Order: sequence, then structure tokens, then C-alpha cells
Amino acid sequence: MCEILLSSISMTGFVHIIFIVIGFIISLFIVFKKETELYLKFFSPFLLIAAIVELVGFELGRHKISNAKMYNIFSAFEFVFYFWVVGLIIKNEKIKQVLKSFLFIYPLIFFLEYVFSSVSTGFYSVTYSIGSFFIIIFCVYYFFELFQLPHSIKLVNEPSFWICSGLLFFYTCTFPLFGMANYLKLLPRILMMNLWVIVYVLNILLYSSFAIAFLCRLKVRKYSS
Repeated sequence: MCEILLSSISMTGFVHIIFIVIGFIISLFIVFKKETELYLKFFSPFLLIAAIVELVGFELGRHKISNAKMYNIFSAFEFVFYFWVVGLIIKNEKIKQVLKSFLFIYPLIFFLEYVFSSVSTGFYSVTYSIGSFFIIIFCVYYFFELFQLPHSIKLVNEPSFWICSGLLFFYTCTFPLFGMANYLKLLPRILMMNLWVIVYVLNILLYSSFAIAFLCRLKVRKYSS
């Protein structure tokens, strides 16, 4: 039974990397177009970095080598990137300023946990929890802005809708999991393995939402040409 679960985790972990690569390839079709929004253009290098990190992390994990430090650094980079993206999507100037401040505050929080954390080789759950909480708050505010629009828009064709939906769903689900990451190690092994399968599936859904956002821009350009 354990062998089957380990095989399932390994396969699911590799599949979610494939979805990152697919998203990266699709993003290349829109990155050099003038009409493409700035935040969409920067998804190409971001996804390339994400794919490299996940591949290295996958190989390190497969060889029983700790990848926690790498993921801690990438997680901090990831949150800063998402704060920047949501800051470009949201319209309210005051909220934009708050998000801009997070581009500097969040790395400082990460540094403080790095310096003062008693968990030197584990996952930085405090930093992750803070980042998740505020991503959820800002994404919820994005949907609040949508409801305030004086005109209707077709949400399925709106890249920002798919990006914020993916972020909101992913971080709402992983917030309680990674927030207690260093305590989950005490759970039975089979339960831990099942939780990791759930995390990988959530990653697949997140990167799929990014790919759909890029496809939205391809469709819009096709209809307008």
C-alpha cells in the first residue's frame, strides 16, 4: 500500500511540473505582444523559474536531500511576485499603495523569520501564513471591485479573473496546511502522503488557471483580428 502511495505522490508531483511548463509555453505566445498586460508578460520568466525550482526540488526529494531552504526562498519570491501582479490588477489607488508596500515589507518578514526562527531546516510556516492571508484578502477585494463595476464583463475572457480565482482557491486551501507544516510531520505517514497528493493537485489547478488566463488573451486577439 505504501509503495502505491509513494508512486502516486511521485507521479502527481511530476505532473504538476508539466502543467507549469505548459503554462510557460502558452505564455510565450503573448509575451511579446504590445497589447498584452504587463503582469501577464512577466509570468513567462516567473513560470520558467518555478519550473526549474520544482524540477530541482523534485530531484532533491527523490534522493532524500532536504529542499526546504530552496522552497523557503522561492516561496518568498513567489509571494512578492503575486503581490506585484494583484497590485497591477486592482484599481483602487489606496489598495495599490498597500500592495506596493508589501513588496518591501514581506521580504523583511521573511528575513526576520530566517534570523530568529528556531526551525533552521524546516518550512517557514509563519512567513507563508502571513503571505497566504494577505493574498486571500487582496483577491477577495478584487472580486469586490468586480461587483462594483458599472458595466458587466465576460469573466471567462478576463485573465485577471482566472489569476485571482486560482490564487484565492489555492491559498485558501493551503493556508491551514502549510501554516502548520512543521507540526504535520507528527501525523501518520499515510496521512502525510495523502496530504501531499492534495497539495500537488492544488498546484495543478493553480497553474491551470494561469494557462487559461494566457489563453484568454489569445482568444481576444483572435476575435479582434
